[in-house]
Amino acid sequence: MKKYIAAILTIATLSLTAQAQTLTATNANPLVNFFGQAYSWSTSINYDPTYSWTNSTLSVETGLAQITGKSSADRLTVEKTFGNWNAQFVGEFEGVGSAFGKIMLGGGYNLIQKGDFKIEANILAGADFNNYVGNVQHSSWIVEGDLKAVKVMTPNTFSYVGWGLPFEEHGSFNSGGIVLVGVGARF
Repeated sequence: MKKYIAAILTIATLSLTAQAQTLTATNANPLVNFFGQAYSWSTSINYDPTYSWTNSTLSVETGLAQITGKSSADRLTVEKTFGNWNAQFVGEFEGVGSAFGKIMLGGGYNLIQKGDFKIEANILAGADFNNYVGNVQHSSWIVEGDLKAVKVMTPNTFSYVGWGLPFEEHGSFNSGGIVLVGVGARF
């Protein structure tokens, strides 16, 4: 009986002397940490001219296009900027070394541009060579609108996140849209 009392007293003493753990970036809940970083990414604006979008005229970006209900694709974009307007070439492919499955041309406008942060709206049109209706592959035309938030990370690089809504000729309207994430270089 003395051993049980000693064990209970030991546990009680250890629990009373334990300190509460503080929430830091290294031990935070990943979901809470993600939203905190996303909020910081979009609200901390750097007005240093080195990080401004006004000096950028050409950019190349690569990233992921996660197509809701289908699959993911690698996306490569080359964008030429004319003030607040842009012209783009976009190609999508399914894996390293594969041919482009989707090629689009388009343009857009910067809806918001402050320092190193901008939100742009784009309209793209082109051809999709890997459009499946049922189990049959068709080539079709595609029109896609997208909205992207873009932030300069270093004087020559940036990251982006966005959402697009494509419509394809063979009735393949994707109401879930496409989630876009990636990085790029600007010149």
